[in-house]
Amino acid sequence: MVAFARTGGLAVIVPRLARPGETWAGTTVDLPGGPWADVLTGDQVDSGGADSVSVASLLRRFPLAVLASGGDPPRPPRAVLGREW
Repeated sequence: MVAFARTGGLAVIVPRLARPGETWAGTTVDLPGGPWADVLTGDQVDSGGADSVSVASLLRRFPLAVLASGGDPPRPPRAVLGREW
């Protein structure tokens, strides 16, 4: 797993060398406090008051996550990597 946060409120989570069927059960990533939303899917990210978030929940709809702080993401693109959502 590769994860990094940029100043300005952007965080990226990407699996590295993932095996088919990888579930990421029990794997978490720490995020700076505050609301977050996935720019690619539009999903709101809820840490439940904790600083860490389940990777499985972040990657349930798309194999990587690009998170914007503030909780209100820009409108997600209609097609990501050639695939309609």
